[in-house]
Amino acid sequence: GEDLVTEVPSDRWSSEKYYHSDLSVAGTMNTRWGGFVHDVKRFDAKFFGISRREAEKMDPQQRILLEAVIESFENANLPFEKISGSKTGLFLGMSNTNDYSLMKSKNLSELELDGLDATGNANSIAAGRISYFLGLQGPALTVDTACSSSLVAVHLACQSLKTDESEMAIAAGVNLILTPENTITFAKNRMMSPEGRCKTFDARADGYVRGEGCVVLVLKKLSRAIADGDNVLGIILGSSVNQDGRSTGLTAPNGLAQKELYLTALKNAGLEAQRVSYVEAHGTGTPLGDPIEAASLFDVYGKDRIGKLPLFLGSVKTNIGHLEAAAGIAGLIKVLLQMKHKQLAPHLHFEKWNPQIQLPEAQVKVPVDRIPWTHPEEARIGAVSSFGFSGTNAHVILEERLHNEVAVHRPAYSATPQIVFLSAKSEGALRALAEKYSQFLESRSDIVLADFSYTCASGRSHWGYRAAFVATSIHGARQVLRDQEKHKAWSQGHITNKAQKAALCFGDSLSEMPSNLIDLFEDSVTFRNALNQLDSAIQEKFEFSIVNRLFGEMSSKTKSSPELQKKLVSFAVQFSLGKMWIDLGVDPHILIADGDGELAAACLSGVVSIANAVELINHKYSGHHSDNFQLEIKPGLFKIYSVGSRSILENKQMSSVAYWSSLVPGSVSSQNLQSEHAISVLINVGNILTAQVNEKTKVVNTLGGDSYSQFLTNICQLYVAGANIKWNDICDKFLSFSGRKIQIPSYAFQRETFWIDDISS
Repeated sequence: GEDLVTEVPSDRWSSEKYYHSDLSVAGTMNTRWGGFVHDVKRFDAKFFGISRREAEKMDPQQRILLEAVIESFENANLPFEKISGSKTGLFLGMSNTNDYSLMKSKNLSELELDGLDATGNANSIAAGRISYFLGLQGPALTVDTACSSSLVAVHLACQSLKTDESEMAIAAGVNLILTPENTITFAKNRMMSPEGRCKTFDARADGYVRGEGCVVLVLKKLSRAIADGDNVLGIILGSSVNQDGRSTGLTAPNGLAQKELYLTALKNAGLEAQRVSYVEAHGTGTPLGDPIEAASLFDVYGKDRIGKLPLFLGSVKTNIGHLEAAAGIAGLIKVLLQMKHKQLAPHLHFEKWNPQIQLPEAQVKVPVDRIPWTHPEEARIGAVSSFGFSGTNAHVILEERLHNEVAVHRPAYSATPQIVFLSAKSEGALRALAEKYSQFLESRSDIVLADFSYTCASGRSHWGYRAAFVATSIHGARQVLRDQEKHKAWSQGHITNKAQKAALCFGDSLSEMPSNLIDLFEDSVTFRNALNQLDSAIQEKFEFSIVNRLFGEMSSKTKSSPELQKKLVSFAVQFSLGKMWIDLGVDPHILIADGDGELAAACLSGVVSIANAVELINHKYSGHHSDNFQLEIKPGLFKIYSVGSRSILENKQMSSVAYWSSLVPGSVSSQNLQSEHAISVLINVGNILTAQVNEKTKVVNTLGGDSYSQFLTNICQLYVAGANIKWNDICDKFLSFSGRKIQIPSYAFQRETFWIDDISS
């Protein structure tokens, strides 16, 4: 309902210099107005790895597109690592590609031209650059059919998905107005409204006003989107593209072609025309085009509606101006928003119909006020039109996504601890993101902490600057986000390489069991399965259950000694904890083992089987030394660094039963771990001395502390230290909630000014 058209900003051109009401005056235009995007000179070049010189030579349309694509994937909760290398197509509507080049051509004597001028201003590169940055391997093309470009791009994206040429697609449109030349040209052709408003379908219609904007859509087949659990904003039922052919003039519209366009889209959608209750018209507000479009819409959509819901017509151009190449996709966004809010937005600047438009009022209406978008017991369906002065027309039919999921009982989360993760490509961006999250939680009372946590973890890429904390409420999360490192819960780190090297540490013996074992046994599938597997092997040998020993009562039938039982339990717990952390995504560079912990490490690495490990413990601690069993040695998955023997274990050493019987406790010193290991994080799954390892080494102690909160704190520490955690596994297998992805704020770009005035040789 808002009018966002303003006078031309002074940083574009001088209205005083170029405006004149008399169109016969050369080099002038009869309008001072437009719909403008703010801060088009600013761009976060560092995020995209683009140098200052290259950024200054890039058309700002390329720059705004890059940022909008990132925001669209984050809005869709699709981390970049999930789309890199995929068959994702890029279909871009872009027509006005010479403004920035014109600006540069005026300063040729001051410029040092090079290849960056070509890649920075070629419309083909605008699409190719996005695919290059994201690693997309589907088709990438820029469409130029003038004002219908972006809606044609949507149509082509849908065709690519239908034929499986693309498994996902980006459809986009962009338009910026940087120089006065095109506006002067359009004004001379009497296309511009002197009053600077699109008065679509109105008797006062006298032309259009130019506008700027950028829209990006992420498209999938509906079946895949549902399977992926995506937030579906709407469904494209059908689309069509055609050409005016021979009409009254090269740029004049053709009503017959428009009707054929609608009928083809309806056929592709499998719909009767009366099911469409709203059409977002091309509607530029010209005395010639409006009557032709209104008549063609009525002939297809408006007839036979007596006693039914009327057909509503509107145009977003009355709000933001004519976005030219981005106009069609901007209209599509308007339809989606109206579906979301179940309301029709006011169509501005409409007082009475153009006298050339003769339509029955009961069957066709223009919503001049905000009104409910009513519908029978079916989904709302709307359509979008976009016509290019090239003669190419596009039409898309949309249906709202009705959510009829069975209500699932969700427990109260007020006291359940959750982790909040943040990451960025710079410290400034990390702080700004924390502020955006804080303001978001402040403004939304409906957010569930578990959903916010789940989205931060699995719906975002994880960059080098990281922060994480544990919270039990939205209020608590907001406090930490506001205070950041001033708050004791805030943990922050910077990693230069996402594939940080880590080590798992196994101690000689667990003097006391971690207090969170019962929680891990209940919540972690991996930990529980590993412990049960060992329990079966041990019960078969000793009539003794380590699970009962840990969580129940010790059986009086067992003949094994207390010392043997203690060693078996210590071995089983360390092995299961190590298995759990590896399953969660901790890919250890090496395993560090002290004393009997070396056996848990060897078993985890696959060098020694579980059965052999149990035999070795029995051999050492039962008091009945026997070499009468076959010890099978296999190549290991990980190198094992033995603290006791201070050497990398070789298979020939491990093949000796006597070796395993003679292990003695050791200690870690700075000499034990050489720089070649480059350990970034030590994960303590057993009692082991790690204080002297390395000043730069992060030590994460996974033992002891409050059960559930300590486990989450461990994950926070691993995250900021650089471990590549499997977030979906943590959320799905460990955290006791059914998290849902929601819309949260997108990346906090750190923009700087890059403009033609700053380019110098």
